[in-house]
Amino acid sequence: MVEKGRRPGKRDTRAEIMAAARELFAQDGYDQVSLRAIAAAAEVDPSLVHHYFPGGKPILFAESIHLGSDPRRIAERLDERLGEPAREHGGEPAGDVQCDEPVPSLGQAIVAGFLAMWDTADAEAAAPAGTSFVNFVQASSASPAAADAVREFLTERIWSKHAAQAIPAEVRARNQSLVASQLMGLGFARYVLRLPALVEASAEDLSQWVGPTVDGYVAALPKSV
Repeated sequence: MVEKGRRPGKRDTRAEIMAAARELFAQDGYDQVSLRAIAAAAEVDPSLVHHYFPGGKPILFAESIHLGSDPRRIAERLDERLGEPAREHGGEPAGDVQCDEPVPSLGQAIVAGFLAMWDTADAEAAAPAGTSFVNFVQASSASPAAADAVREFLTERIWSKHAAQAIPAEVRARNQSLVASQLMGLGFARYVLRLPALVEASAEDLSQWVGPTVDGYVAALPKSV
């Protein structure tokens, strides 16, 4: 029988919820798993899932795959950094907007946010650089369903917020995939292969080098459109 409220004297409830979530996400993917299903698998009341994971399913998933932080924080940082009115690609001010310091392009901000997500997670856990990304790759490579869950999660948490609605869906999906391939390739080269030039470079340098490529993917439209 599922217990109601907190389990008296039970100190590993959070870990049991996490274990149940990790198994369900790997089996069924992010979209198909509900908090109620996770609670049932962990044999706890759904209120306990909300108690231990107040951010809901996105935060639970992020922790279950050792992600360290919610990718939507990248999108939030973009909003805070770029502000309004929006700037054109390449970091140049739009209209009569004036600023003392150059504002990064959207691509540069995406790359910087992506790297900051892993670096911050490692710093908070006092773990060696690259640990969070390596754990993420291992988790998402565990099974096809786990990889599907990662894709669904990132689509909901980042792309659904920033997708350009004026771009046809098929083109948008293609460009999103290209951006994801660029970011994951950079992460793999920096944190897994540990290529010296990329390990030694600062996140700011990498964002400046890789950002223009991401800008091209974000903005590119086929001539036929």
